[in-house]
Amino acid sequence: MANVSKSEKKLKFLKIFEANMGMVTTSCRKFGITTATFYNWCKCYPWFKERVDVIQDSIRDYGECALLEKIKQGDTKAILFYCDRKLKDRGYVQRTEQQVNIDNSVIELEIK
Repeated sequence: MANVSKSEKKLKFLKIFEANMGMVTTSCRKFGITTATFYNWCKCYPWFKERVDVIQDSIRDYGECALLEKIKQGDTKAILFYCDRKLKDRGYVQRTEQQVNIDNSVIELEIK
């Protein structure tokens, strides 16, 4: 990347980063830098870190939208996943119950 300014280099990296859905290692490999360089750029250049954060937020939004679409379609696994993560205050928590027999006595365990 001869004759490319440092800022232009970072901007080109950000395009690759976004195309790779915020995957740091994959983006670094494709661009030809180490992950240490990426994290150094985040530390030393606030504008770069801010754009990285915006890209990662948009990817999270994309994932959330995809999950909500599955829920709208009635996907049971998606519904349970959402309830388990977002509705704990309403009593949606995964529990494992087991019965153990020790010397003909039954002990019931509830693991939260």
